[in-house]
Amino acid sequence: ENKLISGSDDETIKIWNMETGKCIRTLKGHYGPVLALVINDENKLISGSDDETIKIWNIEKGKFLKTLKGHYSSVLALVISRENNLISGSDDKTIKIWNMETG
Repeated sequence: ENKLISGSDDETIKIWNMETGKCIRTLKGHYGPVLALVINDENKLISGSDDETIKIWNIEKGKFLKTLKGHYSSVLALVISRENNLISGSDDKTIKIWNMETG
């Protein structure tokens, strides 16, 4: 099934079925607009927000797994490194490299 994942100013993440155009699931947990999304090799969704946090989600179950805190402004960019670490860029003028297991 082809999926599209979107982050929104309404603080939600939506998972869409590309064939039907219908929303499959809505993820709630951020307290600010969702500004960045990435999926890792383990099929986990990582979201960055204006609320200064990064959240990790199980896409298939729509379950929240973990919050990463350390930025002091909006999280604007997320990338997965070759070593499967998470790299985040923030409006606080920092780039952080995270071990997603330990936070």
